[in-house]
Amino acid sequence: MSCLFASTSGSGLLAELAMVEEEILWLERKVDELKLNLYQGETNSEMETTKEAAEETEAPESFTTMQTGKFIGA
Repeated sequence: MSCLFASTSGSGLLAELAMVEEEILWLERKVDELKLNLYQGETNSEMETTKEAAEETEAPESFTTMQTGKFIGA
């Protein structure tokens, strides 16, 4: 009877181990996803900062008009 109990508890432990391994894999994928989102957020933030800096350094409308003789605006 002890052999049957060991087999049952052994297969139960294997099932538990399989579930834990699946959870670990899921968590690893989640960490990778969060790292990617963080990286993309930093990249987008850098792009926005660069865009804002470029907008701040653009020539004023009057300068563009003086250079071309034409009004270029939105």
